[in-house]
Amino acid sequence: MKIAIYARKSKLSEQGESITMQVDICKEYIDKFTMIQNPEFKIYVDDGYSGSNTVRPQFQQFLKDIQCNKFEMLICYKFDRVSRSLQDFINIQSTLANKNIEFISVKEHCDTSTPAGRMMLNMIASFAQWERDTIAERIKDNMHKLARSGRWLGGTTPLGFESEKIEYYDENFTLKKMYKLTPVQSELETVKLIFSKYLELKSLHAVETFLRLNHIKTKRSCNFLPSTVLSVLENPVYAIADSAMYDYLQSNNCDIASAKTAFDGKHGLMAYNRTRSASGSGGYQPKNDISDWIIAVGKHDGVILGAEWVLTQSIRKASATQNCYKVRAKSKCGILGGLIKCAHCQSTMRLKKGKILKDGTQAFVYICSTKEVTNRQLCNQKNVQGKDIDSDVLNYLVSLADESSEQMQILCSKKQLATQAVETNNNELQLLKSEVEEKETAIENLLQQLSTLNITQTEISNLIIAQIDKLNKEATAVRQKLTEAEIVNKNTEADELAISLVQKALVELKNLVTLNDIDMQRTLVKNVVKQMVWDGTRMVIELYYRDSAVISGVYNGESTLVKTTLQSDSERNTDC
Repeated sequence: MKIAIYARKSKLSEQGESITMQVDICKEYIDKFTMIQNPEFKIYVDDGYSGSNTVRPQFQQFLKDIQCNKFEMLICYKFDRVSRSLQDFINIQSTLANKNIEFISVKEHCDTSTPAGRMMLNMIASFAQWERDTIAERIKDNMHKLARSGRWLGGTTPLGFESEKIEYYDENFTLKKMYKLTPVQSELETVKLIFSKYLELKSLHAVETFLRLNHIKTKRSCNFLPSTVLSVLENPVYAIADSAMYDYLQSNNCDIASAKTAFDGKHGLMAYNRTRSASGSGGYQPKNDISDWIIAVGKHDGVILGAEWVLTQSIRKASATQNCYKVRAKSKCGILGGLIKCAHCQSTMRLKKGKILKDGTQAFVYICSTKEVTNRQLCNQKNVQGKDIDSDVLNYLVSLADESSEQMQILCSKKQLATQAVETNNNELQLLKSEVEEKETAIENLLQQLSTLNITQTEISNLIIAQIDKLNKEATAVRQKLTEAEIVNKNTEADELAISLVQKALVELKNLVTLNDIDMQRTLVKNVVKQMVWDGTRMVIELYYRDSAVISGVYNGESTLVKTTLQSDSERNTDC
Protein backbone atom coordinates (compact mmCIF):
# COMPACT_ATOMS: atom_id res chain seq x y z
CA MET A 1 0.00 0.00 0.00
CA LYS A 2 1.29 3.45 -0.91
CA ILE A 3 1.25 5.79 2.09
CA ALA A 4 2.06 9.51 2.17
CA ILE A 5 3.66 10.98 5.30
CA TYR A 6 3.43 14.74 5.69
CA ALA A 7 5.71 16.49 8.21
CA ARG A 8 6.11 20.20 8.86
CA LYS A 9 8.01 22.41 11.25
CA SER A 10 7.54 26.15 11.49
CA LYS A 11 11.05 27.17 12.49
CA LEU A 12 14.45 25.83 11.55
CA SER A 13 15.68 24.36 14.85
CA GLU A 14 16.39 21.03 16.46
CA GLN A 15 13.98 21.61 19.35
CA GLY A 16 10.39 20.41 19.73
CA GLU A 17 8.68 18.04 17.33
CA SER A 18 11.45 17.59 14.77
CA ILE A 19 10.82 16.42 11.22
CA THR A 20 12.66 13.15 11.85
CA MET A 21 10.62 12.49 14.99
CA GLN A 22 7.32 13.11 13.16
CA VAL A 23 8.24 10.75 10.30
CA ASP A 24 9.48 8.02 12.68
CA ILE A 25 6.30 8.17 14.80
CA CYS A 26 4.11 7.90 11.68
CA LYS A 27 6.03 4.85 10.44
CA GLU A 28 5.87 3.27 13.89
CA TYR A 29 2.10 3.82 14.03
CA ILE A 30 1.61 2.07 10.67
CA ASP A 31 3.80 -0.82 11.83
CA LYS A 32 2.18 -1.34 15.24
CA PHE A 33 -1.45 -0.28 14.92
CA THR A 34 -2.48 -1.23 11.38
CA MET A 35 -2.61 -4.47 9.41
CA ILE A 36 -0.80 -2.97 6.41
CA GLN A 37 1.93 -5.22 5.01
CA ASN A 38 4.99 -3.90 3.15
CA PRO A 39 3.95 -0.24 3.02
CA GLU A 40 5.57 2.06 0.45
CA PHE A 41 6.16 5.47 2.01
CA LYS A 42 6.27 8.78 0.12
CA ILE A 43 7.46 11.51 2.43
CA TYR A 44 6.61 15.21 2.06
CA VAL A 45 8.57 17.62 4.27
CA ASP A 46 8.17 21.39 4.69
CA ASP A 47 10.83 22.56 7.13
CA GLY A 48 10.57 26.18 8.19
CA TYR A 49 7.08 26.91 6.81
CA SER A 50 4.03 28.15 8.72
CA GLY A 51 0.82 26.14 8.82
CA SER A 52 -1.36 29.27 8.75
CA ASN A 53 -1.70 28.97 4.95
CA THR A 54 -1.06 26.40 2.21
CA VAL A 55 1.81 28.22 0.44
CA ARG A 56 4.38 25.47 1.08
CA PRO A 57 6.39 23.77 -1.72
CA GLN A 58 6.04 20.15 -0.61
CA PHE A 59 2.45 20.67 0.47
CA GLN A 60 1.57 21.97 -3.00
CA GLN A 61 3.31 18.95 -4.53
CA PHE A 62 1.34 16.73 -2.16
CA LEU A 63 -1.94 18.30 -3.35
CA LYS A 64 -0.97 17.65 -6.98
CA ASP A 65 -0.11 14.03 -6.18
CA ILE A 66 -3.56 13.58 -4.64
CA GLN A 67 -5.10 14.35 -8.02
CA CYS A 68 -2.74 11.83 -9.66
CA ASN A 69 -3.69 9.06 -7.17
CA LYS A 70 -0.05 8.53 -6.14
CA PHE A 71 -0.98 7.19 -2.68
CA GLU A 72 -3.91 5.57 -0.88
CA MET A 73 -3.42 6.90 2.65
CA LEU A 74 -2.14 10.07 4.31
CA ILE A 75 -0.68 10.04 7.81
CA CYS A 76 0.66 12.92 9.88
CA TYR A 77 1.77 13.41 13.46
CA LYS A 78 -0.93 16.01 14.36
CA PHE A 79 -3.79 17.81 12.61
CA ASP A 80 -1.95 21.15 12.73
CA ARG A 81 1.00 19.72 10.76
CA VAL A 82 -1.30 19.68 7.73
CA SER A 83 -2.87 23.07 8.49
CA ARG A 84 -3.52 25.40 11.40
CA SER A 85 -6.53 26.82 9.55
CA LEU A 86 -9.68 24.85 10.34
CA GLN A 87 -11.28 25.80 7.03
CA ASP A 88 -8.19 24.74 5.04
CA PHE A 89 -8.08 21.45 6.91
CA ILE A 90 -11.75 20.73 6.15
CA ASN A 91 -11.16 21.50 2.46
CA ILE A 92 -8.13 19.18 2.36
CA GLN A 93 -10.05 16.38 4.07
CA SER A 94 -12.88 16.80 1.55
CA THR A 95 -10.36 16.43 -1.29
CA LEU A 96 -8.95 13.28 0.31
CA ALA A 97 -12.45 11.82 0.76
CA ASN A 98 -13.34 12.48 -2.88
CA LYS A 99 -10.26 10.48 -3.93
CA ASN A 100 -11.00 7.68 -1.41
CA ILE A 101 -7.74 8.40 0.43
CA GLU A 102 -7.74 7.41 4.11
CA PHE A 103 -6.40 9.88 6.67
CA ILE A 104 -4.66 9.23 10.00
CA SER A 105 -3.57 11.74 12.63
CA VAL A 106 -1.45 9.94 15.23
CA LYS A 107 -1.66 12.42 18.12
CA GLU A 108 -5.44 12.74 17.98
CA HIS A 109 -5.96 8.98 17.34
CA CYS A 110 -8.03 9.83 14.25
CA ASP A 111 -8.25 7.17 11.53
CA THR A 112 -10.88 7.67 8.82
CA SER A 113 -10.77 3.98 7.97
CA THR A 114 -12.68 3.44 11.24
CA PRO A 115 -16.22 4.64 12.16
CA ALA A 116 -14.83 6.53 15.18
CA GLY A 117 -12.33 8.41 13.01
CA ARG A 118 -14.99 9.40 10.48
CA MET A 119 -17.26 10.57 13.31
CA MET A 120 -14.46 12.74 14.73
CA LEU A 121 -13.92 14.47 11.38
CA ASN A 122 -17.66 14.99 10.93
CA MET A 123 -17.76 16.61 14.37
CA ILE A 124 -14.86 18.90 13.43
CA ALA A 125 -16.64 19.91 10.21
CA SER A 126 -19.90 20.54 12.12
CA PHE A 127 -18.17 22.71 14.71
CA ALA A 128 -16.40 24.63 11.94
CA GLN A 129 -19.72 25.36 10.22
CA TRP A 130 -21.33 26.33 13.52
CA GLU A 131 -18.44 28.68 14.29
CA ARG A 132 -18.70 30.34 10.84
CA ASP A 133 -22.47 30.79 11.17
CA THR A 134 -22.20 32.19 14.70
CA ILE A 135 -19.48 34.67 13.74
CA ALA A 136 -21.41 35.75 10.63
CA GLU A 137 -24.58 36.35 12.67
CA ARG A 138 -22.69 38.30 15.33
CA ILE A 139 -20.98 40.47 12.72
CA LYS A 140 -24.27 41.17 10.97
CA ASP A 141 -25.97 42.18 14.24
CA ASN A 142 -23.07 44.51 15.08
CA MET A 143 -23.13 46.02 11.58
CA HIS A 144 -26.85 46.72 11.92
CA LYS A 145 -26.24 48.62 15.13
CA LEU A 146 -23.36 50.65 13.68
CA ALA A 147 -25.10 51.23 10.33
CA ARG A 148 -27.97 53.12 11.96
CA SER A 149 -25.46 55.75 13.12
CA GLY A 150 -24.23 56.31 9.54
CA ARG A 151 -20.65 56.43 10.81
CA TRP A 152 -17.45 55.61 8.93
CA LEU A 153 -16.01 52.38 10.33
CA GLY A 154 -12.47 52.82 9.04
CA GLY A 155 -10.40 51.16 6.36
CA THR A 156 -9.16 52.78 3.15
CA THR A 157 -10.86 56.16 2.85
CA PRO A 158 -12.55 56.44 -0.56
CA LEU A 159 -11.38 58.96 -3.15
CA GLY A 160 -13.03 62.32 -2.46
CA PHE A 161 -13.16 62.06 1.33
CA GLU A 162 -11.11 62.21 4.50
CA SER A 163 -11.90 60.52 7.79
CA GLU A 164 -12.72 63.04 10.55
CA LYS A 165 -12.87 62.14 14.25
CA ILE A 166 -15.88 63.37 16.21
CA GLU A 167 -16.00 63.28 20.02
CA TYR A 168 -19.29 63.28 21.92
CA TYR A 169 -20.83 62.30 25.25
CA ASP A 170 -23.31 59.43 25.43
CA GLU A 171 -26.37 59.19 27.68
CA ASN A 172 -24.10 58.20 30.59
CA PHE A 173 -21.90 61.29 30.05
CA THR A 174 -19.04 59.09 28.88
CA LEU A 175 -16.75 60.64 26.28
CA LYS A 176 -17.02 58.65 23.04
CA LYS A 177 -15.54 59.06 19.58
CA MET A 178 -16.69 58.18 16.09
CA TYR A 179 -15.61 58.99 12.55
CA LYS A 180 -17.37 60.56 9.60
CA LEU A 181 -16.41 61.31 6.02
CA THR A 182 -15.58 64.91 5.16
CA PRO A 183 -15.32 66.01 1.52
CA VAL A 184 -12.12 66.77 -0.43
CA GLN A 185 -13.52 68.92 -3.23
CA SER A 186 -10.64 68.48 -5.69
CA GLU A 187 -10.93 64.69 -5.42
CA LEU A 188 -14.73 64.78 -5.69
CA GLU A 189 -14.33 66.62 -9.00
CA THR A 190 -12.28 63.64 -10.18
CA VAL A 191 -15.03 61.28 -9.02
CA LYS A 192 -17.66 63.25 -10.96
CA LEU A 193 -15.40 63.21 -14.04
CA ILE A 194 -14.96 59.43 -13.80
CA PHE A 195 -18.73 58.83 -13.68
CA SER A 196 -19.32 61.32 -16.50
CA LYS A 197 -16.65 59.80 -18.74
CA TYR A 198 -17.80 56.25 -18.08
CA LEU A 199 -21.38 57.10 -19.03
CA GLU A 200 -19.97 58.69 -22.20
CA LEU A 201 -17.34 56.05 -23.16
CA LYS A 202 -18.86 52.95 -21.51
CA SER A 203 -15.42 51.36 -21.09
CA LEU A 204 -13.08 51.04 -18.12
CA HIS A 205 -10.04 51.00 -20.39
CA ALA A 206 -11.20 54.11 -22.23
CA VAL A 207 -11.66 55.97 -18.94
CA GLU A 208 -8.23 54.77 -17.78
CA THR A 209 -6.65 56.09 -21.00
CA PHE A 210 -8.42 59.45 -20.62
CA LEU A 211 -7.18 59.81 -17.02
CA ARG A 212 -3.61 58.84 -17.96
CA LEU A 213 -3.46 61.26 -20.90
CA ASN A 214 -4.74 64.07 -18.68
CA HIS A 215 -2.34 63.19 -15.83
CA ILE A 216 -5.14 62.65 -13.32
CA LYS A 217 -3.95 60.60 -10.34
CA THR A 218 -5.47 58.62 -7.49
CA LYS A 219 -5.54 59.74 -3.84
CA ARG A 220 -2.03 58.33 -3.43
CA SER A 221 -0.73 60.02 -6.61
CA CYS A 222 -0.68 56.76 -8.58
CA ASN A 223 -1.99 56.15 -12.09
CA PHE A 224 -5.56 54.95 -12.35
CA LEU A 225 -6.04 51.32 -13.43
CA PRO A 226 -9.28 49.75 -14.68
CA SER A 227 -9.63 48.13 -11.24
CA THR A 228 -9.36 51.47 -9.41
CA VAL A 229 -11.80 53.10 -11.83
CA LEU A 230 -14.18 50.22 -11.18
CA SER A 231 -13.87 50.62 -7.40
CA VAL A 232 -15.04 54.24 -7.75
CA LEU A 233 -17.95 53.38 -10.06
CA GLU A 234 -19.23 50.57 -7.81
CA ASN A 235 -19.03 52.45 -4.51
CA PRO A 236 -22.46 53.70 -3.34
CA VAL A 237 -20.76 56.21 -1.02
CA TYR A 238 -20.92 58.76 -3.89
CA ALA A 239 -24.62 58.22 -4.65
CA ILE A 240 -27.20 60.70 -3.39
CA ALA A 241 -29.76 59.07 -1.11
CA ASP A 242 -32.85 59.76 -3.20
CA SER A 243 -35.93 57.82 -4.26
CA ALA A 244 -34.15 56.25 -7.28
CA MET A 245 -31.45 54.82 -5.01
CA TYR A 246 -33.99 53.56 -2.46
CA ASP A 247 -35.98 51.76 -5.16
CA TYR A 248 -32.81 50.23 -6.65
CA LEU A 249 -31.51 49.00 -3.29
CA GLN A 250 -34.91 47.63 -2.30
CA SER A 251 -35.33 45.82 -5.63
CA ASN A 252 -31.93 44.13 -5.07
CA ASN A 253 -32.98 42.97 -1.57
CA CYS A 254 -30.40 45.08 0.25
CA ASP A 255 -30.68 45.30 4.02
CA ILE A 256 -31.62 49.01 4.38
CA ALA A 257 -30.96 50.24 7.93
CA SER A 258 -32.41 53.74 7.38
CA ALA A 259 -36.06 54.66 6.93
CA LYS A 260 -37.31 55.71 3.49
CA THR A 261 -37.83 59.24 4.81
CA ALA A 262 -34.07 59.47 5.48
CA PHE A 263 -33.45 59.31 1.71
CA ASP A 264 -33.65 63.11 1.51
CA GLY A 265 -32.00 63.73 -1.87
CA LYS A 266 -28.96 65.31 -0.21
CA HIS A 267 -26.90 62.94 1.90
CA GLY A 268 -24.73 60.11 0.60
CA LEU A 269 -24.89 56.43 1.49
CA MET A 270 -22.78 54.15 3.66
CA ALA A 271 -22.51 50.51 2.59
CA TYR A 272 -21.43 47.80 5.02
CA ASN A 273 -20.59 44.14 4.37
CA ARG A 274 -19.61 44.75 0.74
CA THR A 275 -16.60 42.44 0.95
CA ARG A 276 -15.66 39.37 2.91
CA SER A 277 -12.34 38.21 4.30
CA ALA A 278 -10.26 35.93 2.06
CA SER A 279 -8.07 33.15 3.44
CA GLY A 280 -4.45 32.89 2.40
CA SER A 281 -2.07 35.61 1.39
CA GLY A 282 -2.65 38.60 -0.69
CA GLY A 283 -4.76 41.70 -0.40
CA TYR A 284 -7.73 40.72 -2.64
CA GLN A 285 -11.10 40.62 -0.86
CA PRO A 286 -13.97 38.79 -2.58
CA LYS A 287 -17.14 40.87 -3.05
CA ASN A 288 -20.42 39.97 -1.44
CA ASP A 289 -23.58 39.93 -3.49
CA ILE A 290 -25.50 43.22 -3.35
CA SER A 291 -28.29 41.45 -1.45
CA ASP A 292 -25.83 41.00 1.45
CA TRP A 293 -25.10 44.72 1.72
CA ILE A 294 -26.26 46.74 4.73
CA ILE A 295 -27.10 50.27 3.59
CA ALA A 296 -27.53 53.40 5.73
CA VAL A 297 -27.81 57.10 4.95
CA GLY A 298 -24.49 58.70 5.90
CA LYS A 299 -23.60 62.05 7.42
CA HIS A 300 -21.81 63.23 4.26
CA ASP A 301 -23.36 64.72 1.11
CA GLY A 302 -23.71 62.59 -2.02
CA VAL A 303 -22.35 63.85 -5.37
CA ILE A 304 -23.86 61.49 -7.99
CA LEU A 305 -27.59 61.42 -8.67
CA GLY A 306 -29.20 58.12 -7.82
CA ALA A 307 -30.45 57.64 -11.39
CA GLU A 308 -26.90 58.16 -12.78
CA TRP A 309 -25.40 55.72 -10.28
CA VAL A 310 -28.03 53.10 -11.14
CA LEU A 311 -27.46 53.63 -14.89
CA THR A 312 -23.71 53.16 -14.34
CA GLN A 313 -24.33 49.79 -12.66
CA SER A 314 -26.61 48.74 -15.52
CA ILE A 315 -23.89 49.48 -18.09
CA ARG A 316 -21.33 47.62 -15.96
CA LYS A 317 -23.60 44.60 -15.71
CA ALA A 318 -24.27 44.58 -19.45
CA SER A 319 -20.54 44.65 -20.25
CA ALA A 320 -19.60 42.09 -17.58
CA THR A 321 -19.09 39.31 -20.13
CA GLN A 322 -16.39 41.43 -21.78
CA ASN A 323 -14.74 42.45 -18.51
CA CYS A 324 -11.11 41.38 -18.50
CA TYR A 325 -10.98 41.85 -14.73
CA LYS A 326 -13.15 38.86 -13.91
CA VAL A 327 -11.58 36.25 -11.66
CA ARG A 328 -9.38 34.03 -13.79
CA ALA A 329 -7.15 31.05 -13.26
CA LYS A 330 -3.50 31.98 -12.76
CA SER A 331 -1.54 32.40 -15.96
CA LYS A 332 0.53 29.37 -16.89
CA CYS A 333 3.32 31.50 -18.31
CA GLY A 334 5.47 34.28 -16.91
CA ILE A 335 7.17 34.16 -13.51
CA LEU A 336 8.10 37.88 -13.33
CA GLY A 337 4.61 39.43 -13.39
CA GLY A 338 4.37 42.50 -11.15
CA LEU A 339 8.14 42.69 -10.62
CA ILE A 340 9.33 44.58 -13.73
CA LYS A 341 9.19 48.38 -13.79
CA CYS A 342 9.67 50.61 -16.82
CA ALA A 343 12.76 52.82 -16.37
CA HIS A 344 11.19 55.58 -18.49
CA CYS A 345 7.86 56.12 -16.70
CA GLN A 346 8.14 53.89 -13.60
CA SER A 347 4.97 51.98 -14.56
CA THR A 348 4.61 48.25 -13.98
CA MET A 349 5.19 46.14 -17.08
CA ARG A 350 2.29 43.76 -17.72
CA LEU A 351 2.41 40.30 -19.19
CA LYS A 352 0.84 40.25 -22.66
CA LYS A 353 0.25 36.96 -24.44
CA GLY A 354 0.96 36.39 -28.12
CA LYS A 355 0.39 33.44 -30.41
CA ILE A 356 1.03 29.77 -29.70
CA LEU A 357 4.44 28.81 -31.08
CA LYS A 358 5.22 25.74 -33.22
CA ASP A 359 6.59 23.89 -30.17
CA GLY A 360 3.22 24.37 -28.45
CA THR A 361 4.43 26.98 -25.95
CA GLN A 362 2.78 30.34 -25.32
CA ALA A 363 4.61 33.39 -26.70
CA PHE A 364 4.41 36.43 -24.41
CA VAL A 365 6.12 39.73 -23.67
CA TYR A 366 6.26 42.16 -20.76
CA ILE A 367 4.90 45.51 -21.95
CA CYS A 368 4.84 48.88 -20.17
CA SER A 369 1.29 49.47 -18.95
CA THR A 370 1.47 53.21 -19.74
CA LYS A 371 2.66 52.44 -23.27
CA GLU A 372 -0.20 50.00 -23.79
CA VAL A 373 -2.93 52.18 -22.27
CA THR A 374 -1.90 55.46 -23.97
CA ASN A 375 -1.09 53.84 -27.32
CA ARG A 376 2.60 54.87 -27.03
CA GLN A 377 1.76 58.54 -26.46
CA LEU A 378 3.28 58.84 -22.96
CA CYS A 379 5.82 56.02 -23.16
CA ASN A 380 7.34 53.96 -25.97
CA GLN A 381 9.58 51.60 -24.01
CA LYS A 382 10.72 48.43 -25.82
CA ASN A 383 8.93 45.22 -24.83
CA VAL A 384 10.79 42.43 -23.05
CA GLN A 385 10.66 38.96 -24.55
CA GLY A 386 9.03 37.00 -21.76
CA LYS A 387 10.32 33.49 -22.36
CA ASP A 388 13.92 34.64 -22.71
CA ILE A 389 14.04 36.96 -19.71
CA ASP A 390 12.19 34.43 -17.51
CA SER A 391 14.77 31.78 -18.39
CA ASP A 392 17.75 34.12 -17.87
CA VAL A 393 16.53 35.40 -14.49
CA LEU A 394 15.61 31.92 -13.28
CA ASN A 395 19.01 30.51 -14.26
CA TYR A 396 20.72 33.46 -12.58
CA LEU A 397 18.81 32.94 -9.32
CA VAL A 398 19.47 29.21 -9.41
CA SER A 399 23.20 29.91 -9.74
CA LEU A 400 22.98 31.96 -6.52
CA ALA A 401 21.69 28.92 -4.62
CA ASP A 402 25.14 27.26 -4.65
CA GLU A 403 26.83 27.47 -1.26
CA SER A 404 29.91 29.00 -2.88
CA SER A 405 27.97 31.79 -4.61
CA GLU A 406 28.45 35.40 -3.54
CA GLN A 407 24.76 35.78 -2.74
CA MET A 408 24.62 32.73 -0.46
CA GLN A 409 27.80 33.77 1.34
CA ILE A 410 26.38 37.25 1.90
CA LEU A 411 23.12 35.77 3.21
CA CYS A 412 24.97 33.37 5.53
CA SER A 413 27.11 36.23 6.82
CA LYS A 414 24.09 38.48 7.39
CA LYS A 415 22.18 35.68 9.06
CA GLN A 416 25.11 34.95 11.37
CA LEU A 417 25.30 38.64 12.30
CA ALA A 418 21.53 38.74 12.87
CA THR A 419 21.68 35.62 15.04
CA GLN A 420 24.52 37.08 17.11
CA ALA A 421 22.60 40.36 17.43
CA VAL A 422 19.50 38.48 18.65
CA GLU A 423 21.60 36.67 21.29
CA THR A 424 23.18 39.97 22.40
CA ASN A 425 19.78 41.67 22.52
CA ASN A 426 18.28 38.80 24.53
CA ASN A 427 21.09 39.12 27.08
CA GLU A 428 20.53 42.88 27.28
CA LEU A 429 16.77 42.36 27.66
CA GLN A 430 17.35 39.94 30.51
CA LEU A 431 19.63 42.42 32.30
CA LEU A 432 17.11 45.23 31.87
CA LYS A 433 14.27 43.04 33.14
CA SER A 434 16.34 42.08 36.17
CA GLU A 435 17.13 45.74 36.81
CA VAL A 436 13.44 46.67 36.66
CA GLU A 437 12.56 43.82 39.03
CA GLU A 438 15.30 44.92 41.49
CA LYS A 439 14.05 48.49 41.57
CA GLU A 440 10.41 47.37 41.93
CA THR A 441 11.41 45.10 44.81
CA ALA A 442 13.31 47.97 46.46
CA ILE A 443 10.24 50.22 46.07
CA GLU A 444 8.00 47.56 47.64
CA ASN A 445 10.39 47.20 50.61
CA LEU A 446 10.48 50.96 51.14
CA LEU A 447 6.67 51.15 50.97
CA GLN A 448 6.48 48.41 53.56
CA GLN A 449 8.88 50.36 55.81
CA LEU A 450 6.83 53.50 55.26
CA SER A 451 3.64 51.71 56.37
CA THR A 452 5.24 50.78 59.73
CA LEU A 453 6.17 54.38 60.67
CA ASN A 454 3.93 56.45 62.88
CA ILE A 455 2.74 59.95 62.07
CA THR A 456 5.44 61.63 64.19
CA GLN A 457 8.32 60.20 62.18
CA THR A 458 7.95 62.75 59.37
CA GLU A 459 11.68 63.20 58.71
CA ILE A 460 12.22 59.49 58.09
CA SER A 461 8.98 59.35 56.04
CA ASN A 462 10.17 62.18 53.81
CA LEU A 463 13.52 60.46 53.24
CA ILE A 464 11.81 57.20 52.27
CA ILE A 465 9.34 59.00 49.98
CA ALA A 466 12.22 60.83 48.25
CA GLN A 467 14.04 57.51 47.79
CA ILE A 468 10.86 55.89 46.39
CA ASP A 469 10.44 58.81 43.97
CA LYS A 470 14.07 58.43 42.82
CA LEU A 471 13.66 54.68 42.30
CA ASN A 472 10.40 55.23 40.39
CA LYS A 473 12.13 57.60 37.98
CA GLU A 474 15.01 55.17 37.53
CA ALA A 475 12.60 52.27 36.95
CA THR A 476 10.67 54.33 34.37
CA ALA A 477 13.89 55.10 32.50
CA VAL A 478 14.89 51.43 32.52
CA ARG A 479 11.41 50.41 31.29
CA GLN A 480 11.82 52.86 28.41
CA LYS A 481 15.16 51.26 27.54
CA LEU A 482 13.51 47.85 27.81
CA THR A 483 10.73 48.84 25.39
CA GLU A 484 13.25 50.21 22.89
CA ALA A 485 15.40 47.09 23.20
CA GLU A 486 12.37 44.84 22.63
CA ILE A 487 11.52 46.74 19.43
CA VAL A 488 15.11 46.40 18.19
CA ASN A 489 15.08 42.70 19.06
CA LYS A 490 11.81 42.07 17.18
CA ASN A 491 13.17 43.83 14.11
CA THR A 492 16.40 41.81 14.27
CA GLU A 493 14.46 38.56 14.64
CA ALA A 494 12.34 39.58 11.64
CA ASP A 495 15.54 40.19 9.62
CA GLU A 496 16.88 36.78 10.65
CA LEU A 497 13.65 35.09 9.55
CA ALA A 498 13.55 37.06 6.27
CA ILE A 499 17.11 35.97 5.44
CA SER A 500 16.18 32.33 6.14
CA LEU A 501 13.19 32.65 3.81
CA VAL A 502 15.38 34.04 1.00
CA GLN A 503 17.87 31.20 1.48
CA LYS A 504 15.10 28.59 1.40
CA ALA A 505 13.49 30.22 -1.65
CA LEU A 506 16.78 30.04 -3.59
CA VAL A 507 17.27 26.37 -2.69
CA GLU A 508 13.65 25.53 -3.57
CA LEU A 509 14.03 27.33 -6.92
CA LYS A 510 17.04 25.16 -7.68
CA ASN A 511 14.98 22.04 -6.93
CA LEU A 512 11.99 23.24 -8.99
CA VAL A 513 13.78 24.55 -12.06
CA THR A 514 13.36 21.27 -13.96
CA LEU A 515 9.76 20.62 -12.82
CA ASN A 516 8.22 23.53 -14.74
CA ASP A 517 5.96 24.42 -11.78
CA ILE A 518 5.16 27.98 -12.87
CA ASP A 519 2.98 28.90 -9.85
CA MET A 520 5.59 27.84 -7.30
CA GLN A 521 8.47 29.37 -9.27
CA ARG A 522 6.54 32.64 -9.39
CA THR A 523 5.97 32.57 -5.62
CA LEU A 524 9.60 31.78 -4.81
CA VAL A 525 10.99 34.42 -7.20
CA LYS A 526 8.95 37.08 -5.37
CA ASN A 527 10.63 36.01 -2.12
CA VAL A 528 14.06 36.71 -3.64
CA VAL A 529 13.58 39.59 -6.11
CA LYS A 530 12.47 42.95 -4.76
CA GLN A 531 11.94 44.52 -8.18
CA MET A 532 13.38 44.70 -11.70
CA VAL A 533 13.85 47.80 -13.87
CA TRP A 534 13.96 47.60 -17.69
CA ASP A 535 15.55 50.48 -19.60
CA GLY A 536 15.22 49.00 -23.10
CA THR A 537 18.63 47.30 -23.19
CA ARG A 538 19.38 46.25 -19.63
CA MET A 539 17.40 44.67 -16.82
CA VAL A 540 18.47 45.76 -13.33
CA ILE A 541 17.51 43.18 -10.70
CA GLU A 542 17.18 44.33 -7.10
CA LEU A 543 17.54 41.35 -4.79
CA TYR A 544 16.71 41.29 -1.11
CA TYR A 545 19.79 41.61 1.12
CA ARG A 546 22.17 42.41 -1.72
CA ASP A 547 23.09 45.31 -3.99
CA SER A 548 21.58 45.22 -7.46
CA ALA A 549 22.80 42.75 -10.05
CA VAL A 550 22.46 43.48 -13.75
CA ILE A 551 21.33 41.24 -16.56
CA SER A 552 22.37 42.94 -19.80
CA GLY A 553 20.73 41.92 -23.01
CA VAL A 554 19.85 43.20 -26.46
CA TYR A 555 16.09 43.03 -26.93
CA ASN A 556 14.13 44.42 -29.83
CA GLY A 557 10.39 44.41 -29.19
CA GLU A 558 8.98 41.33 -30.88
CA SER A 559 12.38 40.00 -32.01
CA THR A 560 14.38 37.35 -30.21
CA LEU A 561 17.07 37.83 -27.61
CA VAL A 562 20.43 38.48 -29.27
CA LYS A 563 22.71 38.13 -26.28
CA THR A 564 22.54 38.07 -22.53
CA THR A 565 25.34 38.57 -20.02
CA LEU A 566 25.40 38.89 -16.26
CA GLN A 567 27.22 41.98 -15.04
CA SER A 568 28.74 42.10 -11.55
CA ASP A 569 28.51 45.09 -9.22
CA SER A 570 32.17 46.00 -9.78
CA GLU A 571 31.75 45.85 -13.56
CA ARG A 572 28.66 48.02 -13.37
CA ASN A 573 30.43 50.63 -11.25
CA THR A 574 33.23 51.01 -13.80
CA ASP A 575 30.54 51.32 -16.48
CA CYS A 576 29.07 54.33 -14.76
